[in-house]
Parts: sequence; C-alpha cells; structure tokens
Amino acid sequence: MTPNSVDHMRNDILADFFFGDAVKYISGELGDVRNRVLLDSGCGNGEMTVFFASQGATVMGIDKDKMKMNKARDLAESYGLRDSCTFLHELSEETSIPTGSVDIIFSRSTIQYMDKERLFREYLRILKPGGSVALLENLPLNPFVNMYRLVRRIFAGTEEQREYINSIKGYITNSDIDYFGANFVSVERREFHLFHMIIMYMKLSKTNRLAKKLDIVFSCIDTKLLESFPFLRKFAWFTAVHFKGRNL
Repeated sequence: MTPNSVDHMRNDILADFFFGDAVKYISGELGDVRNRVLLDSGCGNGEMTVFFASQGATVMGIDKDKMKMNKARDLAESYGLRDSCTFLHELSEETSIPTGSVDIIFSRSTIQYMDKERLFREYLRILKPGGSVALLENLPLNPFVNMYRLVRRIFAGTEEQREYINSIKGYITNSDIDYFGANFVSVERREFHLFHMIIMYMKLSKTNRLAKKLDIVFSCIDTKLLESFPFLRKFAWFTAVHFKGRNL
C-alpha cells in the first residue's frame, strides 16, 4: 500500500462525526507512540489497531469476536502493517499477555460490554510501571442517547438486536474513573457531545454538505457549553480519559 492510502485511513478516523475529535484529543495526550507496545482492547474490525500501527506502535488487538478478528487481520494486511500487529482472540478481562509488558492500553466504546472490575484488574496486571491507559467510553446520562437506547430496546425485533441490547453491562461512571485513576500519577479527561447527537438521528453521510455544516455548528455549541458549564459534562455522550503514569 502507498503512504497516501494510510493517510486516507487516518483522515477518515479523525473526521468521524462521533469519535474524530476525541481521537485527536487522546492522540495528543499520548504523544509519540513509536516503538511503544500498545493494546487495542476490544479492537473489533481493527481500525484503531491499524491507526496506531501506522504511527509506529507495536500493537496487539484483542477481541472475543472471531469474525471481527479475521477482518482486523485483513485490514492490517491491506495497509501493509501486518508485521506491526498481533491479534488475540481472547477476552480483555482475562488475557494471555505477560504481566507488566504493555506501555499503553487503548479502548474505544467497549467497556459497556465487559465486567469493569475484572477488566480494570487485568489492565493493571499487564501494564508496565509508568504506563498509561486511554479510554474513549460512553457515559450513562446523555438524554438524546438515552432516548435512542430506549427506542432501540422497545423496538428490538430480531434475536440479534435483543442479544446486542442484553450484552450491554453498564457504562463507565465518574466513580469508575476515580476508582481506577487512584492507580495512576494523574488523570486527564475531556467530554464530548451534548447536542451533537442530533446528527446521529438525521443519519446523514459525513460527505453530505449539510452534515458538514451541522457538524461544525453543533461541535462549537457543545465545546462552548462544556467549557462554560462544567456541571453539563456528566450529560455528555462519552468521555476521553488519559490515566497517566501507572504507580509502582
């Protein structure tokens, strides 16, 4: 693959309506990841695994879904990054990764499907002293998202849809962040999306001209509100948290 294809992939991830700004923020927090060992926890189809591998990290992608793992391998291969990626068909709560061997753990919208207590314990086990954890995770109180969640639950018409709903164990909370953050030197976080969720309901393509304009408008509104009124942060759709410096 040519460098342009990798750049296109990165740009697509950073331009994503929902996670793009948060990925930019957390990437800035992590800084240079070259030659760092990074775990993409709950990697799914491998987009973020490949994203970090393209920046020079040695990345392990882990997921319990074997079909998604196969897609992740194919994706890494398609970008010429297969040698920088290792894929593990395992649970993030119980891995075969050696103790104290990972520099950075990353997760994007996966914790709601996991046992948080077991997961945090495993993260601490495999993380090197001084290592960090970067989470982009859903919060429980955004009214627009909760409306969507309720409608999805009421109108779940297929077995697959019901299985998905039942797979959600709970969203990360401020108490979870404080509990886990006690194991680190410092914690930095930023919340994203209050009214921006309206775009999700409109189901507009990110290439749509109206969608691009609305994206800018709602992003500006949300940024201003979240900066000016800190109490609103608990109503954001998700949070980006960087736990820095694993305590010895």
